[in-house]
Amino acid sequence: MSRSRSEKSDRAASGQGRLDERIKTMRKAGPYVATPEGIVWRRRTRTGWDPVRLANFVALIVGDRLEDDAVEQRHVFELEATFRGQTHHFVIPADRFAGLSWVLDHLGAEAVIYPGTLYRDHLRVAIQMLSKRIPTRHVYTHLGWRLIHDAWAYLHAGGAITANGRLPHVEVQVIDDLSRFIMPIPQTTQARCRAIRAILNLSELEPRTVSVIIAAAAQRAIYGRSAMTVHIVGKSGAGKTAVMVLGQQHFGPDLDAEHLVASWLSTPNALERIGFYAKDTLYPIDDFVPTGSDADALRMHRAAERIIRAQGNQTGRQRMAADTSLRPAKLIRALVISTGEETPRGPSTRARMVLTELPDGALDGAHAVPGQCGGGAVRAGDSGAYPVDSWAV
Repeated sequence: MSRSRSEKSDRAASGQGRLDERIKTMRKAGPYVATPEGIVWRRRTRTGWDPVRLANFVALIVGDRLEDDAVEQRHVFELEATFRGQTHHFVIPADRFAGLSWVLDHLGAEAVIYPGTLYRDHLRVAIQMLSKRIPTRHVYTHLGWRLIHDAWAYLHAGGAITANGRLPHVEVQVIDDLSRFIMPIPQTTQARCRAIRAILNLSELEPRTVSVIIAAAAQRAIYGRSAMTVHIVGKSGAGKTAVMVLGQQHFGPDLDAEHLVASWLSTPNALERIGFYAKDTLYPIDDFVPTGSDADALRMHRAAERIIRAQGNQTGRQRMAADTSLRPAKLIRALVISTGEETPRGPSTRARMVLTELPDGALDGAHAVPGQCGGGAVRAGDSGAYPVDSWAV
């Protein structure tokens, strides 16, 4: 009896030893392998390892980007996929990763996930396990003020600015419409003096009923949310866009008449989206000209009413998540400045606006004289870009 128990104990110990060895081997090699033909699953069988092809491509997660818009945060995966000798780089929202629908979107119709019970789950796990030491980056996706490392910083498309200058190691990635909101920091006293003089010169531009409002709006925008919308009305060719651009250039020297951020021809959803990310900036919407059929004109008036009322009330549209919970509203966080040949209708809408008129011919030959610091004059009234040597927030 004793001998029988001893033999059973020895066999159990031996079996456990072989199991330990198999676990060590699996841990060393891993159950998934990336090959030139694609990702292979090393499935364990009674006779050894059975290679099972999961896909005819190899994909790895090479970056995990945490995108932060100051209201919500979401993970975005940066992927590198090798398929038929070619390497593809692309990004996908993290919530799309598990479904693998991105495979056909980015690799095309010949990228194959092989059929089989739970093969898609194994492929998802394989990509994650083969992607070792995934770097994570915190990326800000909006402009304007943000508290970073216990210091207030102003974000622009080129980085972050604090009271002590540029804040290093801060990554800002904004939508393409805002990519020209880049604010170089004047490096010398003379450059700073020219920047301040350029701003002061703007308020000297005639007619001052327009220029002072634009200069004040550009300064007000950086102080945070505003319930005010500025609207400049005038005939075609009066120079409305020319003056508006001078205010916009406070936030980037390349923001000229050829690179306007938005137009009233855009959909209200698009205008709200841009205004949300353009936080603490002057947000220009050009060309309010309700033309075409009565339905077309009414549609533009309704779009203006929606944007201006949302700005005035500081409210955003409520959204519901997939689990029926409410998501945070994404309201317009910039100061809207608009131009047009007409004024949006409705007393409630107009009550939320600062209206100013630019008479025809008012800007003919207009200029502002440079101050003692030197530098270029602020000019308006001609088509094209409006050079301001330098500027400041």
